[in-house]
Amino acid sequence: GEPYYFFICVTSLLYLNNSKTAKKLYALAEAASNNKEKNLAMAAAGYIGRKYDDYIYYTEGFISDFSKSNIITSDIAFKYVLRFFNNVNTEDKLSDTIKGLEKIAEKYCKGSAFQLFIEAVDALTAEKPAEAKLKRVLKADPNWYLAEWLLGTVYSGQCEDEKSIEHHVRSYKICKKAGFNPEECFDASYYCEAAAAYYLTKQLAEAEKYFKKCLEIDEEHP
Repeated sequence: GEPYYFFICVTSLLYLNNSKTAKKLYALAEAASNNKEKNLAMAAAGYIGRKYDDYIYYTEGFISDFSKSNIITSDIAFKYVLRFFNNVNTEDKLSDTIKGLEKIAEKYCKGSAFQLFIEAVDALTAEKPAEAKLKRVLKADPNWYLAEWLLGTVYSGQCEDEKSIEHHVRSYKICKKAGFNPEECFDASYYCEAAAAYYLTKQLAEAEKYFKKCLEIDEEHP
């Protein structure tokens, strides 16, 4: 089954994200009861320490081991791979990291929603059209709340504010329905995008609510 308790330990440390976090993650890896847990902790440590080659190496180990008996569903992907994007600033090597995940998805999860999602994120990072790719993700697995969120972002950039609101709201609902805590899954940019769309459609009460939430998370958000 899933190493859920171990996952809680790892992500709890990710949220702390201080100078001692990587050392604690390495200690968790040493205490791991199997390779799946060890690879998860080592991947997180690599990410925290900005050792992105290590992150990709151990993520491949985790997915390789997990995919032998399980499909990488949206639930699994969010818990053990993609949530790291929300926890750690990776702008300096984001593109290289996504390329590494693309290779892993191609090798172990070809044709899956996981692979389609990584391809969509790659397109967005390269500022290429991503709408059709994100829709393919949702067709393959409607539970990918991150794909819904990013569709909202795409429509916001196209000044289609009603569509942007629709997808931002839907992503939040999917997240909650899947059993995740939205407080952990959505960062300030999500609330800022939604607030701007509400403002531009003259839904000022909603805009104010979302702007306040954005500033509550990050008071210096641009």
